[in-house]
Amino acid sequence: MDYIYYGSIKIPIIYYLIAGIIGLAVGFCYYHRSCSGLKGVVMAILAGYLFLVLSTTVLSRPVKAEYEYMLMPFWSYTAILEGQKDLLAENIANIIMLVPVGFLLPIVLKSDGSRPDGKKVVLIGFLFSSSIELLQLILKRGLFEFDDIVHNTAGCLVGYMIYRLVYG
Repeated sequence: MDYIYYGSIKIPIIYYLIAGIIGLAVGFCYYHRSCSGLKGVVMAILAGYLFLVLSTTVLSRPVKAEYEYMLMPFWSYTAILEGQKDLLAENIANIIMLVPVGFLLPIVLKSDGSRPDGKKVVLIGFLFSSSIELLQLILKRGLFEFDDIVHNTAGCLVGYMIYRLVYG
């Protein structure tokens, strides 16, 4: 099977194809329910992106023998201060990962010129991130940690703030 590498993680090309098909299908269905063309396209992009995030964070990872979890909040900051500088890059990557979601989601949620609710956008980002972490734990495909949920949710908030700056 052919792979595309994302850092040290290899993602099967089939995941990209599935993401594209999902995005097109969602966009097509959404568009034909009398949504504007932009909203349908953005929903397709968002659906495809969410699938890629899910495939990168859960589906492409190998199954581990044990459940792995870190229940101490903000443990990564202590580890960074103790010299594990690679965790700083990981924390930043976890923030950046959901910035597109925070930017695109308000476009999908916006109805008839109303301003999308930022609380709803951040809540959806929190729920998506929590789902990823729970799947990693249940499927033994990663480390469940509260830090990732906080960082992903912060990224969603940053994306929403960028949306507000652009579309203010």
